[in-house]
Amino acid sequence: ARPLAVGVGCLALAAWRQRLAMEIDRPLGQILGDKNLVELAKMRPGNPGGVRALKGMSPLAKTRADELVGVIANATPIGPSAAMRSRSARSN
Repeated sequence: ARPLAVGVGCLALAAWRQRLAMEIDRPLGQILGDKNLVELAKMRPGNPGGVRALKGMSPLAKTRADELVGVIANATPIGPSAAMRSRSARSN
C-alpha cells in the first residue's frame, strides 16, 4: 500500500474508533488496538472476513467488521490536482 493511502486509512479508522469509543463509553483499545488499526489501513480488506481474520482483533471490532470495511473503502486520499481544484473553486 502507498504511504499516503495508509495514512489516510489510519486517520479514518482512528476517527471511527474515537466516535464509537465515545458512543459506547469504552477505551480506544477495546474498540480497535493501534497495531490492528495500522494493519487494517495497510491491508485494506475488501470484506468482513478479511477484517475478522486479522490476528488480535477485538471481539467488538469483529462484530463491526462490515463497518470497518466501509470506513477503509471510503478512506481515499485526495490527490494534488483534486486539492487544487477544490481551492480554486472556493476562491471564486
